[in-house]
Amino acid sequence: ARIERFEIRDAVVLITYKSSDQPYPCARRDFLIFENPVITDINEQTVVYHNDIPLFQVSQIIHFGTKVRIRNTHGISRVYDAQSIRMEGNSAATPTAKTILQYWIDIAQHTSDKEEQQDRETFSNNNSIGSNLSAQTVP
Repeated sequence: ARIERFEIRDAVVLITYKSSDQPYPCARRDFLIFENPVITDINEQTVVYHNDIPLFQVSQIIHFGTKVRIRNTHGISRVYDAQSIRMEGNSAATPTAKTILQYWIDIAQHTSDKEEQQDRETFSNNNSIGSNLSAQTVP
């Protein structure tokens, strides 16, 4: 459920969800309230990893300090511990990498013996050249 607004009253938090106008009282001790997030839009030049596993179709990272909400291109979001998330530049998306990959594909068309044929298949199917171009952690 998506929260529309909340109001803190001593030991109680009144939460109003987007699907209802009725505020629901909840114990303050049961909640962590994160405000003023840092929002990072993600493009094809950046790869986002959760515990060294790439996350696909990431469109936005909303950073709340110790927690991160990652939203994908379908609008689905999930919350992670910030320390488990890292972003790196996608080296295969740079103009130089694209030029090199296209060059390999072009020269692979001119091979003739069996060993070079295997190289051609390898180069033609290759779609990345490493992923450590510009590593950084989530701010």
